Amino acid sequence: MTSGLLLVKLLQGASLRDALEHVTAAVYEIMLATKNMQEYELQVVAAQDRIAVPEHCFSATRL
Repeated sequence: MTSGLLLVKLLQGASLRDALEHVTAAVYEIMLATKNMQEYELQVVAAQDRIAVPEHCFSATRL
């Protein structure tokens, strides 16, 4: 899932930093949806709108 999301963002022309930030936020949204629905399997379809436009933001920091 993460590699697919990262590839899509990079192919759309996003910088590596922006792509990583989006992937992190999208995965977080999927985890939140899964937890809120109290399901065992990842709720990717239920979170599809928040994958496209995440509600939470994360900032990448160079180490």
